[in-house]
Amino acid sequence: MNRKIKRYLGIGFCVLAALGIYVKQDYDKFCKSGGFVLEYHGVGFEPWGKELVMKPEVFESHLKHLQSLGYTMVTVKELMSDIRQGKDVSKKIALSFDDGYKNNHDYALPLMKKYNAKGTFHVINNRIGVSKMYMNEADINNMLAAGMEIGSHTFSHNPLGDIDKIYYDWETGVSKYDLEKRFPGLIVETMAYPNGSYNAEIKAKLQHFGYKQALTGSLYLVDKSMADKNPMETARVIIEDDGTKPGRFPWLIQRAYKKSYLRARGIDVGD
Repeated sequence: MNRKIKRYLGIGFCVLAALGIYVKQDYDKFCKSGGFVLEYHGVGFEPWGKELVMKPEVFESHLKHLQSLGYTMVTVKELMSDIRQGKDVSKKIALSFDDGYKNNHDYALPLMKKYNAKGTFHVINNRIGVSKMYMNEADINNMLAAGMEIGSHTFSHNPLGDIDKIYYDWETGVSKYDLEKRFPGLIVETMAYPNGSYNAEIKAKLQHFGYKQALTGSLYLVDKSMADKNPMETARVIIEDDGTKPGRFPWLIQRAYKKSYLRARGIDVGD
């Protein structure tokens, strides 16, 4: 190999090394610019909906992992408020749960108390206390007393983008009013879209009725720009972990950071 080739190879190596250092520094800076909202459903032992019900020991392993990394686990309302105020949320992460399952109260809540974690539980108005599957009013009051946030998952869990417009106010505004009437002192600020379905008119309705943020199923870091400019499309990381793949949860979190970074730098790899 002649000297000229060696010189070019040396220059190329230095350029790649410098580029690698820059990307690493840029990535680390990006990861500190916002926070994630995680999406869960059930935590328990029910045989129905395996993809929706996580075993308590698996959920506890998630809490342990987040705690070991120094994260503070907060409600969606708290995370979004801190982001809007420009606070450092690099070590804060919001836990959210959809559907208002009874097992959220019986299994998730005790574990969250154990790890000093808080979260947001999105309930469906017309399913509160209707069966052993869903939380009743006493359960929800226990959640509130423990510092949890209660959000809306609409009045009847209809995908909002697919229903007749005559039901928009019912599913959004009446849902909020009904929850606040049932639970004195509660102010509902967060909506989780059933099946991730919504449209521009729904977003406008939510803002009209006083919601501060609404959660989608898009996997991206939530930063100040999103919180300020598009709060009705707040991103959320769907967590699916049946416990059979060691390291899956840490992988899901790292994947979320990497995909968020790539999109922020103009490389959209999809959800």
